[in-house]
Amino acid sequence: MRRETEKSLLCNGCGRKLIRENRIYREDFVDLRKKWGYFSRKDTQNHRLILCEDCYDRLTGLLVLPPQIEEETELLSIG
Repeated sequence: MRRETEKSLLCNGCGRKLIRENRIYREDFVDLRKKWGYFSRKDTQNHRLILCEDCYDRLTGLLVLPPQIEEETELLSIG
């Protein structure tokens, strides 16, 4: 269950509020969305998961294989 207000989201991991000011969130987070299809036990369901950075780090620390990480060399794109 997701509770979303006009100015915040709640982290699914810890329940902490992720605050938004002037249409910009004050911290980054993972927004995972999955439309389940055939051959799953969740066929026809749409899931959404929000994780703050701390909960993401905690979750990925439990994985057998870590996420693939690539460094960005350009942070802004003009044009």
